Amino acid sequence: MAPILLGSKIDKMYHPSEKLIVIKLNTKNKLYKYNKLLISCDPSFCTAHFTTLALGNPLTPSIFCMVLRKHLEGSTIVDFKQLGLERLIELTVSTFNDIGDRTTKTLHLELMGKYSNIILAENNIIIDALYKYPIGVNGFREILPKGLYQMPPMAEKENPLTMTEDSLSKYIYCEEDSEQLLSSFLQKILEGFSKQTMINFLKEKHFENLSLKDIGSYEINQLMVLFKALRNDIEETNQTELDNLDIAYNTFYLKKGLENKKQKLKTIVSKKLKKQQKTIHLEKIAFAEDGDQYRVKGELLSANIYQLKEHISQITVPNYFDENMTEITILLDKSLSPSANVKKYFKHYHKLKEGKKKSEYLLKDIQEKRIS
Repeated sequence: MAPILLGSKIDKMYHPSEKLIVIKLNTKNKLYKYNKLLISCDPSFCTAHFTTLALGNPLTPSIFCMVLRKHLEGSTIVDFKQLGLERLIELTVSTFNDIGDRTTKTLHLELMGKYSNIILAENNIIIDALYKYPIGVNGFREILPKGLYQMPPMAEKENPLTMTEDSLSKYIYCEEDSEQLLSSFLQKILEGFSKQTMINFLKEKHFENLSLKDIGSYEINQLMVLFKALRNDIEETNQTELDNLDIAYNTFYLKKGLENKKQKLKTIVSKKLKKQQKTIHLEKIAFAEDGDQYRVKGELLSANIYQLKEHISQITVPNYFDENMTEITILLDKSLSPSANVKKYFKHYHKLKEGKKKSEYLLKDIQEKRIS
């Protein structure tokens, strides 16, 4: 990345989504098509790579994006550093401050899974960050404007590109747990490897299933061959490989982004549905609790069926279920016979009663799932 970035000017800063920043570059080689640096802080896809991918932008830029534009647009990248093979990158730019004096500012890219962040600093004083944390939230360090920038705590690991055969031998032969897998051990002592990356790396020599007790001088020599090949691959990346990487990254990013959005939308819809179902069941239960009036009316109609005549729309009778024996008017369906009207009220009552039982059961099921 350094040969492309060094000397390039930052034309524009974009913030297409919450966890994604895109830097449009004016490279020294005007014909070079990779003029955008994509930086993702998504825990499932944290990366920084050149791209030709065209991404949409919100109509209103975020505050962080506006801060980046104010401090970085028009600046020139003068230094690029990566901490070994760790996903910690420093982009240093030369620009002018508010009074016209030349100054340098550093964009720290910390691409470390769920701890990923993008921090802008000047003279190690934080100007702004994508994610801000007080010391109470982040137990290791404070990330707030005007605070002192500190590197994230890192485990001491070896760089496989500079590791010697003697050093590797000492690590392996001095390890007490000889039963552990070689892939797990190397991932623990070497920079820049995830668990799956290390397994894939060792597959070339069919070492992915070996444990430390299986390792001798031959295997160590072959590991050094792999490290040398890795170093050569990094140093000799050509245009064709960049094209392939761009296609691979973009395809993976789009697919991953789509999957994440799909899952997020699914979660939102599921929560909304459960909430709506709960509301519906509560309403049904409340309505069913008032359903006893249909049983009372059915009983009263049954007791006074001798007074019912065909084609009447209502009847007023004493309410035997009321201690004051107040009269109650019961609506009737003129198209039904007296006995059918009685059955209608009882049927409505039993329907509400069964509906209440079902709603109570489903409501309990929803609440138990939410708790679990």
